[in-house]
Amino acid sequence: MKRTAIYIRVSTQEQALEGFSLAAQTQKLKAYCESQDWQVVDIYADEGISAKDTHRPKLQQLLRDIAAGNIDIVLVYKLDRLTRSVSDLYQLLQLFDKYQVGFKSATEIFDTTTAIGRLFITIVAAMAQWERETIGERVAIGMAQKALEGKRVAAAAPFGYTKNGETLAVNPKEAQIVREIFHRYVNGDGIDRITRWLRTTDARGGIWDNHTVSYLLENPVYIGKIRWGYRSAKSAQETILTDGSHEPIVDLATWQAAQHARSRRKRRSPRAGTGKFPFGGLLWCAKCGASMTGQYNRKYRYYRCNKARLKQCDARMVRADLLETAVVDALQEHIQDAISELTIDLDAQRGQPRDAAKVHESLLARKRRLLDAYELGGVTLDELRARLDRLEADLLAITDTRHTSIDAASDPASIERRTRLIRARASDVRAGWQSFTTAQQRELLQQLIGRIEVLGNDVQITFQDVF
Repeated sequence: MKRTAIYIRVSTQEQALEGFSLAAQTQKLKAYCESQDWQVVDIYADEGISAKDTHRPKLQQLLRDIAAGNIDIVLVYKLDRLTRSVSDLYQLLQLFDKYQVGFKSATEIFDTTTAIGRLFITIVAAMAQWERETIGERVAIGMAQKALEGKRVAAAAPFGYTKNGETLAVNPKEAQIVREIFHRYVNGDGIDRITRWLRTTDARGGIWDNHTVSYLLENPVYIGKIRWGYRSAKSAQETILTDGSHEPIVDLATWQAAQHARSRRKRRSPRAGTGKFPFGGLLWCAKCGASMTGQYNRKYRYYRCNKARLKQCDARMVRADLLETAVVDALQEHIQDAISELTIDLDAQRGQPRDAAKVHESLLARKRRLLDAYELGGVTLDELRARLDRLEADLLAITDTRHTSIDAASDPASIERRTRLIRARASDVRAGWQSFTTAQQRELLQQLIGRIEVLGNDVQITFQDVF
């Protein structure tokens, strides 16, 4: 016999407007437990409390009893009695799953003791992720607006400044070091030399590295600007750069000279393994199994087996441009093949039942009326159990029909649109490849490809299972 915790809740407004009392919920849920032959171990009732969060006395007591191992299943009249927040619901369901406690709504299909119920958890997880991302977008919009107003958004002040409310104040001692960094760089010192010099000073406790110096030299905050979105933006156009309310440390001419020097030095011959090599982490030597990395010679970019560098493999280098062309062609063909395999008979789909939702609601209404009839003495307990079993089977069948047709029969037009979109994307891959940044190329490859094995002109591609 399952040890059942009944959770009931009603806010003051709900009780006043709807008459949805705790007593009414209790009667219906007790009747339901009796029909299922479940043992009611306790009733947890939060009266006059909304479901905006989980900070409710009886709900917290229920969670403690679950952790203590005293509960097998939690029963509510409706899902919104437990919570109205998707993220809170997902966290509660995770806790229930941790302690192997089932969750069921007496008047809805939500039941985590069934396969369909577990699918529901997955859907809730996706909705919770969407909710978190929406909140994150709102925060980002607020931060971007502050940046547009010239206010400092970052929590910490950059070297050379101290925080002063929503703006920055110059730190005279550090500002002098910033000016010296720019002076040395513009006059020919490299990043390595400047870093070594900084480590001899007491600035930042002598803790400096090349990345920190490079970032400082490229940061427009030192000419009085506010920059927002630089690290996360996919393109320079998405970065916000506006006049700040703080005092600049470096004059514009010096800063521009430093940027010109940075650009000029970056154009020099790049080191092996750096530059435009989008296959990082995907490319392997088919002869020895070692990874392959990029390098330049005077004319071409190449990929080379890392063991070949050590004279432990005789596989030859592969020209990067030829390999990219072969992979893009194969990628385009793979997408077209996937479309062919996934395209199904839409006419047959249109024959699937369209009224599953109406049938589902009708069955739930019959279930509620049956419980009401039992409370009024209109049916016996045995009859109630038998009829509930039949209703549960019907509900399970119709729910399964609805879920299995989500991607198929429910909306054939959406599949047609999706197929057209995928075909368009496939035709754009080759045309757009050369205009992509290396980061965009790498992102596309990592989404669609798991592994590329190369030996001379032979290229074997293992695609990700994304279609």
